[in-house]
Amino acid sequence: MEVQMTFEKESPSMEALQALFAAHKNWFSGQDDFEEIVSMSLALTKTRAQELATEMLKQDAACAEMIQQRYIAPQYDLEELLQYPKDSLGYIYASSLKEAGFDPDLYSDIDTNSEATYIEARLRQTHDIWHIVTGFGTSTIEEIGLQAFHLAQFPYPLATMLIANVLVTVTLLNPEEIPLLLDTVKRGWEMGKQAELLFPQKWEEGWDKTISQWRSELNIPVKRVAINKNKHQATLTTRKGTVADIPFLARIEYEACLPPMNHCFWDDILQETGTTSLQFIEAMLKANASNWGNTSDFTILEENGKPVAAATGFSPYSDDYRPLCLSRLDKIAEILGWWEKITREFREAYEMMMGNNFQPEFFKPQASWIIETVAVLPEARGRGLGKILLKAVLEEGRNRNYSDAGIMVINGNDRARHTYESLGFKPYQSFYAEYFGFDFSGVTKFRLRY
Repeated sequence: MEVQMTFEKESPSMEALQALFAAHKNWFSGQDDFEEIVSMSLALTKTRAQELATEMLKQDAACAEMIQQRYIAPQYDLEELLQYPKDSLGYIYASSLKEAGFDPDLYSDIDTNSEATYIEARLRQTHDIWHIVTGFGTSTIEEIGLQAFHLAQFPYPLATMLIANVLVTVTLLNPEEIPLLLDTVKRGWEMGKQAELLFPQKWEEGWDKTISQWRSELNIPVKRVAINKNKHQATLTTRKGTVADIPFLARIEYEACLPPMNHCFWDDILQETGTTSLQFIEAMLKANASNWGNTSDFTILEENGKPVAAATGFSPYSDDYRPLCLSRLDKIAEILGWWEKITREFREAYEMMMGNNFQPEFFKPQASWIIETVAVLPEARGRGLGKILLKAVLEEGRNRNYSDAGIMVINGNDRARHTYESLGFKPYQSFYAEYFGFDFSGVTKFRLRY
């Protein structure tokens, strides 16, 4: 099949293609391609594709009204939004941007005199809100999942260009990620089809509403399962973690470290710093510095709206199998207010316990989808919630087309071992005291084939 395309030398379509090629070039050289994406988006506002997208949006009455009014909310004051409740959209949005160092003003330089440029300005103003409400993270592949969500709602030309860009670059640079990329595109498309239109939402009039409220109103999928145990009816909900959950997730990580010795290894490493394990884990999550799953990698299990359990599911980081990303240690130190001496002493204590080898054999991933930091709050134990949580994380791995899942347990934690085996996990490899050279029961890694 032959398709003939002819572009004017100075046409908007040619401008968009040139920006796309520049983005490809930067991607291959490891540079930021943000400026090229901005150039591409502005060039696309002048194309026939954008005209068609605009016409489709205007078929919805609420969208047509916003476009006619040129509704743009005043610039967001992040400090003001941080005064909202911690589970509200306003707080989560502001804290997410502050932690990531993102600028909320990515739109005020656009002249909104045309319908197309107005749509682009409004989408830029609310882009990070779409991330939060849909649950898509900010990694490259998760970003493409959000772009697929866009396309399911209306044919946004920038979304098709970005998806095309990533399809090419992943194919050439990281072909092992193609199944995950395609699955994420599928997930975004299906979510976008099911959800109400996000474009006409005036988020700024509902900063105080929780993410759960917004998702419920917009029909953005949230998994629920009802259980009845000991005549107690409860509604369990699973969702992905957000920055507002960090204090809870820090407690989960700490609880996950305790069995069977009732002792957390971070306590030993932090002994000379004056910092508690909970304080350190919170800072590690804020700094996006975990190799074993960061905030958005967590699946949280809520019971009647209250978080009671959580676990991470992630594709293992190939350069460092240990729990902490040391390249982010300076950011952790900044959050904790550590002096250089304390930071240096922490690094030495960490490497003394974990070793200088970035890829120790006992941490080597045994599967393509790893589950870590699994814990149920003490007051919620004994009701089978851990197994329900694990099933949700396993399902996520299956939906991402991973071939197997891995989990690790400290020898002697028989309760966890029995739970894992009841779900189909099989022992894969064990390490005992003689391997470590000190009095430690060791670990056993388990694997489950999908």
